[in-house]
Amino acid sequence: RKQLEGKPENIMDNILKGKINKFYSQICFVEQGFVKEDKVSITDFVAEKAKEIGDTISIKRYVRYQLGT
Repeated sequence: RKQLEGKPENIMDNILKGKINKFYSQICFVEQGFVKEDKVSITDFVAEKAKEIGDTISIKRYVRYQLGT
């Protein structure tokens, strides 16, 4: 909140949008970075591969692995 004090409204909107996008990119699976190329989101990677094969691809399920405790 201190970051927003005294800022113009349009700047506050941009800051909040950035924070929301960052939150979703960490929480939502399809918005997270692809494991082999973290600059590309899962959504973008799937869309790129679908374009390559000329068909649609949809994610039906996924598995989460965790090492250690």
